[in-house]
Amino acid sequence: MEENYVEKLIESKGKSSAIYAKYICDHDQYPDKLFCFFEGEDYKYYRTRILQYMDIDEDNIFHYNCNGKKEVLKVYEDLCKEKNSNKIFFIDKDFDKDIDNEEIFQTEYYSIENYYITDSAFKRFLLTEFEINISNKNLKKCLEDYKNGREKFNNIITLLNAYIYYIRKRDKNSLERIKLPKTRDILNKFIKRIEVDKIIENYSKNIKDIKIILKDNREVDENDILKVEDIFKKIEKKELFFRGKFQIFFLKKFVSDLINKVNRKEYFEDYEKKITLDINDNIITSFSTYADTTEKLKTFLLKAKQRYSNN
Repeated sequence: MEENYVEKLIESKGKSSAIYAKYICDHDQYPDKLFCFFEGEDYKYYRTRILQYMDIDEDNIFHYNCNGKKEVLKVYEDLCKEKNSNKIFFIDKDFDKDIDNEEIFQTEYYSIENYYITDSAFKRFLLTEFEINISNKNLKKCLEDYKNGREKFNNIITLLNAYIYYIRKRDKNSLERIKLPKTRDILNKFIKRIEVDKIIENYSKNIKDIKIILKDNREVDENDILKVEDIFKKIEKKELFFRGKFQIFFLKKFVSDLINKVNRKEYFEDYEKKITLDINDNIITSFSTYADTTEKLKTFLLKAKQRYSNN
């Protein structure tokens, strides 16, 4: 492959053609390495899990940010006919159907962000960062407030998630999907403030409001959206099924207020520790240790280890 051809492909950073070209160059030089493909910066979550369950040294891993689920799957299609077994792919489920493929890991939840929002993940965070023992009354209090706040938050944005689900299905075969505004620009329209013991909501939004907020200029069937909303209202663990970036928004706001109140001695009882954690750091990296690792992911990585070892 000529160098100028590769360079032209790589100029379109994040596109499947550029990733494919980069992989070919890397594989030609290091054919025995493990090659991992991600939607975005998900390696920050998967890295320690790959190292642990595949029992592999970090120097043996090449990882690629494909800039989206669609691009990951395109790269997979380009490479799936290769006989070697040292490639694995990682995608989010989103609102899509399950994929059954031994080389592709698809999250059980909406995205990897949803692994960060669970009760167990938040409990691990509290026990470690706040140095609270399991018997401490502050732990129980905080966990209850966290669950209640998360539930209220997700009830507020149920229609929003239903709308996004609807437009993703509506535009599935469209040449271009609507690019959603930034998470904070969306959710600041719904939520005025998130605190450890209360959520202050902006006025309730209807479908027409959401259409404007999401800058959706295409036709919608309001009855279809309301049918989806009815289904979504009945989901018990909305934090696992709803859009992951929204869940991380809640987590960051809740933890930020928690730290401020604890440091001002306005929340915990008989607690003297000063919390210096910077919640504005990249939460996918800083909270990775506390995020859940499901049995599905463990099994996927152990099987990948076996294939890689036999390659």
